[in-house]
Amino acid sequence: MRDYKLPVIGGKGYKGSKMDEKLCFQLWVYRGTAQKAANALKKEFNVFNKRTKKAYTSVAVMRAAKLYVLDNPDDARVVWEDKYGEMQDELWYDYLHRIHHILIAMRGIDAYEKWREDHPEVVEYEKSLEE
Repeated sequence: MRDYKLPVIGGKGYKGSKMDEKLCFQLWVYRGTAQKAANALKKEFNVFNKRTKKAYTSVAVMRAAKLYVLDNPDDARVVWEDKYGEMQDELWYDYLHRIHHILIAMRGIDAYEKWREDHPEVVEYEKSLEE
């Protein structure tokens, strides 16, 4: 069987335009849905897919928002709590646990493993789920 290497979307050499991940996250939180955030990017901020000349999809906005959360979990939590109120640590760790796998597809296994090293609290939370 041939060994295939999956492409890393958004990695070195990726030709797509880079979305403002922080803006995507903030719009998603304050507008309430990824679709509303995608529409606001185009209509209010004139940010759109350069190839298609259309608004980014809600999926693209969610990916960018999740990457922002993973890169800046403390700042993202402040924004989230500003909108929705204080969140228990366990709920926040559960959210990080559920989304951190996106790193494998978007940035590769090395980025995923580094993130896990840098966030032992999420790894500990995962271990508690196994008990």
